[in-house]
Amino acid sequence: MVISEFIDSHSAATAAGTRIHALREFFTDRGWDVLLVVPRDEESAEETSRNDGRVRRLTTYETRRQQLQSPAAVIAFPLSIREYVNSFREFRPDIVVISGYSPFILMEPLLVAKLLRIPVVFDVLDSWILLGEFHPGRIRNWLRRSIERFALSRGNLVVGVTKTQLGLLADRYRLNSQTFYKAAVSTKAYDYLVAGIPILFLGPSDSEQAEFVRKYGIGRVCETPEELAQEAAALLSDEKALGLLRKNAEAAASSLAWTQVLKPFYEHVAALLSLRDGEHARG
Repeated sequence: MVISEFIDSHSAATAAGTRIHALREFFTDRGWDVLLVVPRDEESAEETSRNDGRVRRLTTYETRRQQLQSPAAVIAFPLSIREYVNSFREFRPDIVVISGYSPFILMEPLLVAKLLRIPVVFDVLDSWILLGEFHPGRIRNWLRRSIERFALSRGNLVVGVTKTQLGLLADRYRLNSQTFYKAAVSTKAYDYLVAGIPILFLGPSDSEQAEFVRKYGIGRVCETPEELAQEAAALLSDEKALGLLRKNAEAAASSLAWTQVLKPFYEHVAALLSLRDGEHARG
């Protein structure tokens, strides 16, 4: 079972939505029965289910928050839990993968999975440690981080995009690093490569992202906004250099196809499930 807010409507067109659907196809191709679960919203409520009907829409906290336009929707939290309990008991998943920004997307299914003793994998694309810097409300952001920390600290496996991100989570949330696994490449970067779009990276030259750009020759690394502007202007005026970067991007996309990007993820999930089955057999 894969639970995410990046499945329906406008979210499906994002890099995160692309990753979720690719993940579903990857596991399905290997014989897994995968159910996608998404909070119901106004756009998805009347929409015909895609993916051969293997999408389940639940009325959760996020559904009611959008309807009420208020965090007061938390008063219906027990009803959300009941929605997940019913779905879990009907589908009987062996493992649950959760991906989302909303803290309640992380917490609600986690509580039910723990109650039913089902392993949980968190696919972390971003964290409120950083997102809070761009969203107003000190108390609200503190609550978001607290819920996120509660959820991630109880996951069986936490998948991140970079070592820096996982290090930040481990340091700020005091998480057990043994539950961590770094994804092969960020989804957003992979989408750029597939589209043949060169990457202008603004940040430290010794970072993982800078190393990635240089390794595949897919763009330029800039440490200051001024340098970024100069590199952008230079590339736009040099068709030959721009063409080479596009060619390198397409080549990198081929070598980092979804089958390669998701293979380590699949192996970690399969290993986690095998470990759980072994514990049940001994029990």
